[in-house]
Amino acid sequence: MAATLDDFITAYKCCHNVTKAEFESGYTLLKNYPSAGFYVYCLIDPRNEEIFYIGKGIGGRVLKHEERTRRGVLQNKAKVKRIQEIFSIGKEVTRRVLFCSESEEVVLAVEDDTIHELAPLGLTNILGGNVVLTPGVLSMAETFRAKVESFRQTFVRA
Repeated sequence: MAATLDDFITAYKCCHNVTKAEFESGYTLLKNYPSAGFYVYCLIDPRNEEIFYIGKGIGGRVLKHEERTRRGVLQNKAKVKRIQEIFSIGKEVTRRVLFCSESEEVVLAVEDDTIHELAPLGLTNILGGNVVLTPGVLSMAETFRAKVESFRQTFVRA
């Protein structure tokens, strides 16, 4: 049976290192974003291979964090500080795609689920877990999670 994103997340939660988690789980993260469709990505600190941000994108969205940091846009101070620290030692942020789908709804649910799973490990995301506060949004998030779980059960990514 092919490795899943859940396998990667389980391994990552144990070792806090992307390369080790890929090896241990057998799930390979994509190095390039897809030319079509939606995706969930992570920003990785090259100094220790820890994930520090999870996002959802289409097209070149994953590249915007570094571009905005270079321009001095400070929407998320913790994320920007981490990126600046990486830049200060002459390195670049490592970017990887965790999951792809043509369905924005599925990608949003996977993003939300991944943020909830990895938030305790020090993500710099401002929203994610804090966005789901009202009963209506909580209900919608639970529906998305159920759909993602159903999707994961029937979809095997080669």
